[in-house]
Amino acid sequence: MDSFLFAFFLFIIAIPILYAVSRYMLTELFLFLHLFIRRRDLIFSTIAVIFLPGTILHELSHYLTATILFLQVGEVHIMPSWKENHLQLGRVTYRKADVVRSIIVGVAPFFGALFFFWFVGAFHLFPSVHIAITLFFGYLLFSVSANMFSSKQDLIDLIYVIPICLIAGAVFYITNVKIFVSIPDAWLQNTADLLQRVNIYITISIAIHTVLIMVFKSFKIFRR
Repeated sequence: MDSFLFAFFLFIIAIPILYAVSRYMLTELFLFLHLFIRRRDLIFSTIAVIFLPGTILHELSHYLTATILFLQVGEVHIMPSWKENHLQLGRVTYRKADVVRSIIVGVAPFFGALFFFWFVGAFHLFPSVHIAITLFFGYLLFSVSANMFSSKQDLIDLIYVIPICLIAGAVFYITNVKIFVSIPDAWLQNTADLLQRVNIYITISIAIHTVLIMVFKSFKIFRR
């Protein structure tokens, strides 16, 4: 139980840090590219190409989850496109049926990225004894981690969950209902091992984004 709680605690701390660092890195990347490319559309297109692997995993996560939940999928785009003077890295359209399934589809890219982290760790793909493989999967970690957080549109239905949770919590509190759940120790240990492996690659992703931020900032300073 202790190892699970510790791994879960680190996971809860690392996720918002990764979100903040990856978003800040995107801003610095844009400013860095602006030193060489003056046209905003070309800058956005360059960024879209850089993050293409992460975009593919992001949209495929939406698509597969919607299909598994029996939601009719319309268009699937993994290549960047311009729409109303705005760059869209990718999109999946599907027919929404209810709030619960919409939320699950919306957060699917987050869990798709976690699965990718687990996959890399399970097969010891990063770091590798081969420099080329290490660089390749380092790039994939960078791209996937920057795309793992759903957009505001993906999570639009999540707002309905807040009052539901508040009402459910109030009911349990007023009625003094206690729920006891017995979880096998083996299941907890396996989950703790999985979280520890995922935490390693989340930390590596944070380090990659942080180093890039430092590089972009340093280049701007020396360029002045």
